Order: sequence, then C-alpha cells, then structure tokens
Amino acid sequence: MKKVVIMLLISIMLVSCSGKNNNEENKAIKELQEQKDSLEKKNNELQEKINSLEKENKELKEMKLFQVNLLQKLINIYKNLIILISILPRLH
Repeated sequence: MKKVVIMLLISIMLVSCSGKNNNEENKAIKELQEQKDSLEKKNNELQEKINSLEKENKELKEMKLFQVNLLQKLINIYKNLIILISILPRLH
C-alpha cells in the first residue's frame, strides 16, 4: 500500500511538472510565433520599399534617357547653326 501511495504521488508530481513544461512550451511557442509574425511584417514592408525604389529607379532611368536624347538633339541643332553661320558670309 505504501508503494502504491508513493507511486501515486510520483505520478501526480510528474503530471504537475509536465503541465508546467507545457505552459512554458506554449509560452515559448507563442513568443516565437509573435517574432515570426513581426519578422514577416518587416519583410513585407521592406519588399514594398524595394518595389517602390525599383519603380523610382526605372523612372529615373527613363528620364535620364530622355535627357540624353534631348541633349543629342540640341548638340545637332548647335552644329547645324555653326555650319549655317559659317556659310552665311559666303552667300552674300
């Protein structure tokens, strides 16, 4: 009978300890899930920022290309003006 009581007490202690471990594990799992959610949120925010910067970069490249083309046209106009100015005295 004494052995049965001791075994019963040990069983109760084990169940009690496992309950505490489960609570601690659940708390740890919850904290990890919160950290995961937070990291996913930050990742999404960073991905949105990357997308925004890529769009801005594309727009800037297009603007630069436009400016280069415009500058080339202006250079050609300037060259033509120089040619016209140089031949103008010969026409008189």
